[in-house]
Amino acid sequence: MDDSDWSFASYDVYGNYTHVNWSTVTTVSNVTISVDHRIRAISAVMCSLSIMGSLAIILSYILIKDIRSKARELLVHLSIMDLTFSGANLIGIILPYDRYIFHEASGTVRDNFLWACKTQAVLAVYGTIGSFLWTLGLAVYLYYRIVSGNMKLTKRVVRVLYVVCYILPLYVALWLLMTDHYGYPLDEEYSGGWCTLLAGSNAPESERFDLELLIFMVDDIWILSTFIAMVPIYLIVHCQVRSERWI
Repeated sequence: MDDSDWSFASYDVYGNYTHVNWSTVTTVSNVTISVDHRIRAISAVMCSLSIMGSLAIILSYILIKDIRSKARELLVHLSIMDLTFSGANLIGIILPYDRYIFHEASGTVRDNFLWACKTQAVLAVYGTIGSFLWTLGLAVYLYYRIVSGNMKLTKRVVRVLYVVCYILPLYVALWLLMTDHYGYPLDEEYSGGWCTLLAGSNAPESERFDLELLIFMVDDIWILSTFIAMVPIYLIVHCQVRSERWI
């Protein structure tokens, strides 16, 4: 196993030329693994901030009774999903998957890291899909609560949200695990250092399109559908609120 030195061109305070590297290229069993430590550092900071924000929302809801409401309760569930996603990815950044999963010597350590990799990927995908579903669910709740004003119907909608936003992401995440679509990407194009859905970078040319289509159908589609659905919902809610102010 060969590791390159970290380097990039720069000058010190005395004007001397230096060469510093922020990336590592590792070759194991004829497999080249590129790791950009700047991307990992930035990802770790963003994950940590997300974790702190999610914990602040959850703890404030638990400790301060005066701010409890159904809308804040839904926000707590959204924060739980964000906490799951960010925590899983932070663990993926910390664990040295690239060092042990592709090591030439197979054994207990490698198998443990491989299972840790897949478990972390399951939690990350579960948190990602759940986060977008709860974001959309919060918008749907506000629509029924403010626009329709039907409390019985709103309560039924909330019950449906609990089922959809927790069960559907779990089903998708476990299905991907059973079909062996999780792993560590060989380059940083698809990951910041954590395990995730294996996309085209690890696949033969003949299978690359099918895998990228799968990524879109089980991951990106939730992002697009959330943004597309939220815009008209919040516009309707905004117009309803403004009209009530002028009554």
